[in-house]
Amino acid sequence: IGGSHSTPPLSNTNFINNYPAAATHTSVSNYYSVLGLDRAVDPTTIMKRYKELALRYHPDRCQSSESRPFHERMFKEIGEARTVLSDHKLRSDYDIQLACNSLKS
Repeated sequence: IGGSHSTPPLSNTNFINNYPAAATHTSVSNYYSVLGLDRAVDPTTIMKRYKELALRYHPDRCQSSESRPFHERMFKEIGEARTVLSDHKLRSDYDIQLACNSLKS
């Protein structure tokens, strides 16, 4: 697998519409969806997207107090997604869990 992976730009509206857990916190998140990436993503792209979203949803950069809880949830989920997907062992275990969950559905 070669070539470069480009990350599509996300507007806040598109991100929220394409990420069902954005409006309400879910206990089990799809970390690929949290970052807006597919499962074939490389580690460099994961970190690039994490940095972009962490800056966008950092609670200290929030403009209104009403949206602060949303930003706090998003920032936490973005961090969890980066932690799992950037560690080879954790990501492998997570991918197996995703596959098992999809078989149950």
